[in-house]
Amino acid sequence: MEGCNSLYKVNKNELLGRYMVAATNIKQGQLIIKEPPILLCPQLGAPLVCFNCCAQIKKLQFCPDCVIAILCTPNCKGRLHDSRECATLKATSIKREDFITNPEMITPLRCLLWRRSDKELFERLLQLEGHLEARRDSQIWRRNRVNVESVLSRLKCIDEGDLKDEVVQRICGVIDVNTYDVRQPQRNRTGFNPGENLRGLYLTAAMMAHDCVGNAHLAVDDDFVLHVHAAVDIPEGCPVYFNYTNVLQGTDERRCQLKDSKHFECHCSRCDDSTELGTEMSSLKCPRCHKGLIRPKTWQCSLCKRIYHNSLIKMTLMECRRRIDEIETLDIETLERLLRKLSFTFHPHHYLVLEIEQNLVRLYAQSAATVKNLRRKIELCEKLLEIFRKIEPGISRIQAIAMYELHSAVANLAQKSFRDKEISKEEFVKKLLFAENTLKSSIKYLLYEPINSPEGRLAQNALSELKVLRLTIGNLQKDENTTQKKCNKGKKKKT
Repeated sequence: MEGCNSLYKVNKNELLGRYMVAATNIKQGQLIIKEPPILLCPQLGAPLVCFNCCAQIKKLQFCPDCVIAILCTPNCKGRLHDSRECATLKATSIKREDFITNPEMITPLRCLLWRRSDKELFERLLQLEGHLEARRDSQIWRRNRVNVESVLSRLKCIDEGDLKDEVVQRICGVIDVNTYDVRQPQRNRTGFNPGENLRGLYLTAAMMAHDCVGNAHLAVDDDFVLHVHAAVDIPEGCPVYFNYTNVLQGTDERRCQLKDSKHFECHCSRCDDSTELGTEMSSLKCPRCHKGLIRPKTWQCSLCKRIYHNSLIKMTLMECRRRIDEIETLDIETLERLLRKLSFTFHPHHYLVLEIEQNLVRLYAQSAATVKNLRRKIELCEKLLEIFRKIEPGISRIQAIAMYELHSAVANLAQKSFRDKEISKEEFVKKLLFAENTLKSSIKYLLYEPINSPEGRLAQNALSELKVLRLTIGNLQKDENTTQKKCNKGKKKKT
């Protein structure tokens, strides 16, 4: 693990357990951690992945040495199935068919093998919080007992002492509580299904506490190395926070996810504010007075004071989600029509509305660059950016991408308007300068993304586009200066 250990230290208290705090004042953009994973594994219930590179398996292949580990190809260039694991697997009674018929036991078993190959790593794993008591006799506990514990016991990979010490349940708890959602690199993807994403366990990064408005920016490169930068200035003694949930979820959804998977109630500034920092991302319009807003927690109208039952709110959200999920082909007309329907029920900044609008930005970027499409794309990007700056301040991936799309639409629209003689050269330059500043702001954030990642590659494209944009602006300004000089000479001759 590369990192700046002088920047952080690990504290402990009853509320957070072990957690990371700034050991000194950390400036925005400083690298706090650069760390490879100690474990990469599929999401629970996801298809089999290669032991060596974590690509999804299309055709079953096996390690030519141990003949047990599942690989995507016999000569896979990945480095996750090393010689120590290979040798340890050969020393067990496990057969490759056991992995195929019992896929859920693979990840816990690979952790258990560290007891023989890397005992120190195994001990560090068990030091992480697994919330054993909170999970006891829950649905996931019973599932692990049947699909993992009993299988490993039958295969003689654990003994009575392990069952008594609940070693397997501890391992499963640590993985569920401490892993980060990790995107498959493009080389491994078969589509855009989020189910292809992996879970990555990073020992140092696992010490970061949660806040729905984090102060740390996380990025994972195509080699699964995690990079953590300070998203904003972090004063000495302040915890280093990361948002464990999706920043674009509403309060109830985030809190429910944290309760179910991380076993704690969130009381951050965003969760405790019924307006969600003034964004109204969970607010609905009151169907009674048509003027007030129904906000989370009490679900009481802000004007007429009528209280709506939580079950009614849930039904409304479920119906909206059903309509979104039932759209077979995402197209502009369908999504715009759905937006108009939702406008009678939801606040314009509701998270479900924002989800649709993000999809629309992507579709408008792929569609014909008509004046109407470009103006709508600009409108959507400006609206999204206003919200993103509140919920994810500082260095932000979603801000960077929205600014990139905004600059593109502004520049294209300005070129069309100038070509059609709708705006003057002076106005054209003004709009291009705005696009340039927007693109520079986007690049500023994108440069914190690893070069070998989709956003890192976008940063390189954006830098090339910035050069072209600056050249265009420079040529226009040069022409304008030349024209101005000629005008001034003409005036002098007349005088």
